[in-house]
Amino acid sequence: MTAYTRSIAALVTLEMREAANTLLDALGQGPQSFTGEAGPDSETPTHAYLSTVWVPAFEAEVLGILSGDAPPEALADADPDTIAAVNAALTIDNGPRFGPDGVSDRLSGLMAREGLVRVRTGDIDDGAGEVLPPAVESLDVNIENQRRIAMGFPFEVGGVGYTFQCDDRSRDRIAGAATLAGFALIAGAQAGDYQWHRTAAKPDPDPFRWITADNSQVELDAPTMLAVGQAAAAWESDHVFAGDALKRMEPIPQDYTADRHWP
Repeated sequence: MTAYTRSIAALVTLEMREAANTLLDALGQGPQSFTGEAGPDSETPTHAYLSTVWVPAFEAEVLGILSGDAPPEALADADPDTIAAVNAALTIDNGPRFGPDGVSDRLSGLMAREGLVRVRTGDIDDGAGEVLPPAVESLDVNIENQRRIAMGFPFEVGGVGYTFQCDDRSRDRIAGAATLAGFALIAGAQAGDYQWHRTAAKPDPDPFRWITADNSQVELDAPTMLAVGQAAAAWESDHVFAGDALKRMEPIPQDYTADRHWP
């Protein structure tokens, strides 16, 4: 059975990587350290990254630093200014992720949101005098996958085309609203009824609206909201399968970001 994997992903600026790793070493976190490098392109490192499965002590201590709480006892001798500087340079994401690739998915999602890709350095000589570019890894495909999903999907309302945002938070909101729309349809909501979200406490609400990627406010009845949810699910699913097809290739093609590989 596929389960949720609780994971942590973090980014730190290169200038603060050594300090951040020193703090992690003082916390006794073993292999959890900022090693991989990321940047706005595959050749320009600006950040280091870390990802790991959930370790209670690691989460409590690192999130404690981020929240500005008193540092853990293990950091009692650390310079407060250094802790503050690392805190300011950190970006972190944690929580459960569905599926066996939860750790990788969380890191790729964080990097995609920050507009970063994995830095790939060190050309490989195949032994015949030919210098090859560094191999593309699954993480690279996952980042591109997350970036493309978050770009949003096209959807027509009343004959007008819009782009609906599809980042993690938007997908959660769409799924929630689509679920409510489904219940409203079961309860008898009709096409053209834009107050389908009425409740006993609010029997005469404003028409149900959605803000699209260009900040348009679009009125949606229950059947249309349900269709938006179905479109969002299909958009994500199509990209997941496209990414999986890429990761099954040996080797993964260097042009994995090309439109021809994606929906």
